[in-house]
Amino acid sequence: MDRDSPLIGHVAELDSMAILTFLTTLEEEFGILIDDDDVSAERFETLGSLVNLVTEQVER
Repeated sequence: MDRDSPLIGHVAELDSMAILTFLTTLEEEFGILIDDDDVSAERFETLGSLVNLVTEQVER
């Protein structure tokens, strides 16, 4: 996978419950808190957009 790899709608296992679990894991792993307002379909459109979300949170 690279930054342009599509996620939602292309990775069958990535349903709403998987996204919630994934976000919780990211928060624990990186010591961040992802606000509900920062979570959208666009953030999970590609691997790159998800990386951008985490990077923004880490830099806060």
